Formats: sequence, C-alpha cells, structure tokens
Amino acid sequence: MRNVNSQLRTLRNRLGSREDVIAAVALAVIAVGGLSFTLTTHTGTPASAALAYVAAVDSADTSYVWSHSIVDVLNGSAPNATFLDRAALDAQLKTTAHSRSAIGVQSASYVLGGTRVVVTYNTPSGPAKTSLIMRGGAPHSWPVLISPAGLDIALPPGAGAIAIDGRTVEASGNELKLAVFPGSHQLKLAGSDLYLPFTNEVDVETTFPTLTPATFTKIQPTDKAVSQAKQAVASAIQNCATSSALVPAGCPQAYTSDTSVQATWAVLGDQLAGSKVIINAKSQLEVASHYLMRLSYTSKTRGDRLLAVGGPFIAELTWDGQTLSVSGFSNAPPAASAVQRPPATDADVLLPLKAQFNRCLSLQAGSAVDCPQVVTAFYASNFVWHPTADPTQNATVAWDDVQGFFKVTGTYDFSVDYDSMPPIGPTHHYQDHSSGHYTADLYWDGNKTVFIGFE
Repeated sequence: MRNVNSQLRTLRNRLGSREDVIAAVALAVIAVGGLSFTLTTHTGTPASAALAYVAAVDSADTSYVWSHSIVDVLNGSAPNATFLDRAALDAQLKTTAHSRSAIGVQSASYVLGGTRVVVTYNTPSGPAKTSLIMRGGAPHSWPVLISPAGLDIALPPGAGAIAIDGRTVEASGNELKLAVFPGSHQLKLAGSDLYLPFTNEVDVETTFPTLTPATFTKIQPTDKAVSQAKQAVASAIQNCATSSALVPAGCPQAYTSDTSVQATWAVLGDQLAGSKVIINAKSQLEVASHYLMRLSYTSKTRGDRLLAVGGPFIAELTWDGQTLSVSGFSNAPPAASAVQRPPATDADVLLPLKAQFNRCLSLQAGSAVDCPQVVTAFYASNFVWHPTADPTQNATVAWDDVQGFFKVTGTYDFSVDYDSMPPIGPTHHYQDHSSGHYTADLYWDGNKTVFIGFE
C-alpha cells in the first residue's frame, strides 16, 4: 500500500484529466480494502489514514486523535473562549461517540500543503461527510490538519447556564464567540424561570473567524414565561388602543387608507387566542398572534366612519431579570398567519346584521355612524324609515383570513318620512330616500358573531 500514491499519479498520467474520477474511485477501493490493516496498525496511505482517523473519532479514542492532529494557527480577532485543548477534544468525542457507520472514502485529491480526503459515513440523522487535510509526515504517518472553527452562541435572555460538550462556559453577556474543534458539538442550557432545560447538536465546520450560529428556536418556555409573555402583550395592546392616531407608533394596528384628525380604537375579542410564544432565530422571545380592533374616526372626505381593522403581528419581548415587557411590534407574514374561519354559518353572520338594520330603521335622525342610510334633514323629528326589501337578501358573506373578521356586502333601499320644525315658520312633512351598496364588518367573539360597523 505504500506505493498507492505513485500508482495513482501513473494512472492519472495514462488516463488524462477526464479520468480523475476513475482514479479517485480506484484510490477509494484500495483504501477500503486496506481498512482492517489501517485500523490495526494506524499506518498507510492518506485515504486509509483518514479512515482510521474517523474511526478513532467515532470510538472516542482521544489519544489517537490528539496524537494524529495538528491544530492550525488561530486567525482573526480573539474569541471569548477557546476549546482547543485535549480536554475539549475528549469532551467533544465522547458526546458523538458511536454515531457513525459505513465509513468510506469518497475522494482524494492533492491540495496545497497536503492531501484532501473526503470521508463519508452514516449518522442517525442521515448520510454525512467530512473533508480532512492529511499532512505528509514520517513514513506512513499522515496527521490531520485541524483548522479551528468558529461558533456563535446568542443566548436567550434569561436562559440558564450553558455548557458545550459537558463543559460549562462562563458567559458575561448574551453572545459568545468561541473557537472550537470542527465537527458536531452538544450544547446544553440549564433550566431557568423562563426556559426548560434544553439540549441541541450543532455542526461547526467553517473556519474561525467565520462563525456558525447556534440557534435555540426549539427551546421550550416555561408556563410562567408563557403567562408573563401573554400578559405583557395584552397590556401593550390595551395601551396602543388609547392612541388617537390612525397609525400609532410602536403599535400593531394601522389604517392607512384615509386621513383623520382624531381616531378612537377599541380592542375586540381575545388578542392572544391561538397565540404562540417562541424563540426566534436571534434567540429573542416573541409572541406571534393576531389583533382585531374597532376603529371610529371622522374622515376629512367621507365623514364619520366605523369599521374593523385587524392583522397578524409579532411582539418582541425583553427581560430585565425579573419581568418580561414588549420592546416592539412587527408585522407577521400574512400567508403564514392566516386566521381560520370560526364555526359560524352565513346565517349566523347575517343574524346580528339583520338586528342592526332593524335598529337603523328605528333611527330618529337622518344618519348615524353605525347605519348605512344618509338623508339631509334640518330641524327634523318623527322619523319613520321603511325598507323596500330585506337588505340582507342576496348579501355575500366573506371571511377575511388576514384581518380576521367577516365582511358582508349587499345593497339597501330605504325610504323615510319625517317632520321639520324650523324656529320660524310652520312644520312641514317630508319624504326622502336613501339607497346604495354597503359593506358590514362583523367578528366572532368566541361564541357568536357581533356587528362592528358599516364601512
């Protein structure tokens, strides 16, 4: 086997560059054929040495791996901590021991400073591979060049102590930049008031100072954290409802289709029904939910208006060591936050709308913000409204799964009789008429549909 390299060069010269793949396969076959010899003697070609090295890694043979490794110089800015000693190697190997099978060579090629051997193997999570740079040393000695890898750990605020491969890391802040051996590492977070204990595997291959981020998106918050998070969001939304702007700063609600001098918001229903308390990719605690409010305002061009405004939101939370609070709101992608239609039939939706139309037919005025009809009447009284037809007949019921409420569209046709009694002059009796299209907003309060307003 000691003549494999010269044989490979001769084979390449004979077959030409187009046959490099064949040469690589030939090398792999020779290497696999000598695997039993390699594992016994720890000697041989770069390919067989790579197989022996990976086998030693899998069996947690720290003595062999340490003595057959050359740790490269650490480049770039200084990390917060380094895990590049023998104890760190031993801890890493033990956490991933006996997790590889079907170890083989995929390819071997000459690179500057050594031979690159790509070794493949199977893991419980599927096929994997690693690229080893084999340095030529003494006869039959092929140590592996280890380039320190970078690991970026963004700790969730309020998380417990963190350990890498069983070794506790002292964290002075919420972010740790570590230099570690390349490969798989086990991260453990101790339990805290906000989070349950958490264990995760992270594969770190990129060379330091490039950092591989460690994410904690699968960590589970405690019941206490979920309760505090929802309370913080509910309080923040109620505070946002006190705003008099159509687009309140730092709040989830916004109405941009009109202008107004004064607006009034009112929270409708449970803003946190179906909400999710999760950790985002930046290790920040957040609540994903949906808001729904009634907006009343006087339009500069369309008069008094009353309608529903809703939509998905994400509330980012901060932790001061004792309590959670909302640091800001952002929009959630509508497609990922569609609100499922509640268990209300079209008839269920039309029922409160019919009741509202009946109230509008009892209106003692020429118009009202929660009614569709409008007539101009001065010094008027004794209004008697009459429908020419049921305004809910042939109406269309639609569920807005982005904003989270029902929209009913249809037509109305009302006549009205009333008296006008000006300060000077006799009383006159008038007849008038109002008709047109309407759009009514209704929401589900958890038990029934409730009328909000006519747009």
